[in-house]
Amino acid sequence: MLELTQLRSAAEAGFDQLIQLYTDAFPASERKSTSTLHRMLHDASYRFFVAKREETFVGFAIARHCAGNEVALLEYMAVSPGHREQGLGRELYKVVAGMLRHTSPALLIEVESDHLPGPEQASQARRKAFYHRQGARQIAGLHWLMPAVADTEPPPMDLLLHSGTTSMISKTTLRHWLQSIYVEVYDQPANDARIQAMLALLPDSILLR
Repeated sequence: MLELTQLRSAAEAGFDQLIQLYTDAFPASERKSTSTLHRMLHDASYRFFVAKREETFVGFAIARHCAGNEVALLEYMAVSPGHREQGLGRELYKVVAGMLRHTSPALLIEVESDHLPGPEQASQARRKAFYHRQGARQIAGLHWLMPAVADTEPPPMDLLLHSGTTSMISKTTLRHWLQSIYVEVYDQPANDARIQAMLALLPDSILLR
């Protein structure tokens, strides 16, 4: 049985292990600083989840509710190396997504894009396929421009949506979500030119695939 705990303080058991796995699991270009994570932990809109099995730390997830809880963004999720390939990722995502969507009906997920050839393409494709199997869908035609969180630019990213049986979303809704994420998660202006660039060629009704 997977035990999920929401952290509210860096002094709680599991936070140091979360930081270690966070550092090991994500490239530097995608990682926020430890001081930023400390600030996020004390922001009521953020959720830091630590997963344990039989009292052993096995993974974590970090997410934020945005736009008045209209949508949540799953920023990071990882399972400890020694506990992978055991179905824990699926179990962790199911529990976390259920808790987030209880408050926010739409859940957005940032994931590295697999559209560029390279040594990481196979692993990127596997990660995206994992979320597809859990019910998340890619927002067709959207090239997600994730703002930088470190000294180097992040790799190409995709944005997936988990929203029940919904197969389409409106461009107006997507614009609102993107603006909320830019402002609330990345401290960027709501009129950032990148938002318009992402939306420019999209139709008024956007397919999830």
